[in-house]
Formats: sequence, C-alpha cells, structure tokens
Amino acid sequence: MSDELDLARRNALQQVIGNAEAQLAGAKTGPFSEVAFTALHTHIDQYIADLIDESLKVARRNRSPDAVAEVHVHQASDYLVSHASGRRSRLLGFFGGLCLGGTFSGLLSMATSGSYPATGVVITAVLATAGAFMSGYHFARD
Repeated sequence: MSDELDLARRNALQQVIGNAEAQLAGAKTGPFSEVAFTALHTHIDQYIADLIDESLKVARRNRSPDAVAEVHVHQASDYLVSHASGRRSRLLGFFGGLCLGGTFSGLLSMATSGSYPATGVVITAVLATAGAFMSGYHFARD
C-alpha cells in the first residue's frame, strides 16, 4: 500500500511540476531578474511537492488512503500557508510565558522576603515587559 502511494505521489508530483514548468516557461519574467525567477521556480516546485505530501497526510488522517479529495487539498494548503508564521508566533508565545513566569517568581520572592533590590526590580520589569510583548504578539497572531 505504501509503495502504491509513493508511486502515485511521484507520478502526481511529476505531472503537476511538469504543468507548472510549462506555464512558467511561457511566462514573462517581468520585474524578476533571471536569478530571482529561477528562485521563484524552485520555491513553486517545493510548494507543489509539500502540498502533495500534506494532501496525502490529510487524506490518510481522514481515513481516505485511496483518493485525495478536493477538501483534503484545501486543508493541506491552509495548513502550509498558516504553518510557516505559526511556528514563530508559538515560539514567541513560549518565551513570553517563560518571561512572565520569571516575573511572577521575582515578584513573589521580593514580596515574601520584604526586600526590593534595584537589580531585582529592574530585571522583573524587563521580564514583564518582554513577556507581555511576546505573549501579546502570540495571542494577536492566533
């Protein structure tokens, strides 16, 4: 079964990339330099390969291993488009949470000890500001 999917994937990939190359061959480079147009061509080929792979994964998750439906392709495309910036946003959210955790730790230790050293206050303020910004960015993107 897996060999059949690999063969189907290779055939579909070759056909789609062939169609894309035929369309790009007749396209004017427009504002693109030759090097930039080649880079565009490479990225399009990679996106097509990623879209085929992700469409197959979505089809398998939906228990439809024999055929990839149009809805699977749409879901795969949405995932690929949103996934690129989502990683950065989640990473910022993670570090923002760490900074806010450090802030609460610093505030708690200062409150329980009753002393407020200048360095502790400055570090806590910096962690709170950075954490709030990073977490806010993450929440706004999601």
